[in-house]
Amino acid sequence: MLALDRAKEGRVNTGTAALFVKVEDVEDQPPEFVKVASVARIEENSPIGTSLLQGEVFWRAFVPTNSTIL
Repeated sequence: MLALDRAKEGRVNTGTAALFVKVEDVEDQPPEFVKVASVARIEENSPIGTSLLQGEVFWRAFVPTNSTIL
């Protein structure tokens, strides 16, 4: 993640952080993500809990009667 803050003096302050999502599969078919990298923009004064990104995943081993994707 990269955060940018334009200061009054014209310089740009930055901050970075890494976000890793770990998906564990207990069966033999790992999930397949449609898009791995994404870009999102959010305003500095956005309320806590504001949604940034939404992902899509396919899981070939998914059987609705005995599986759940959270």
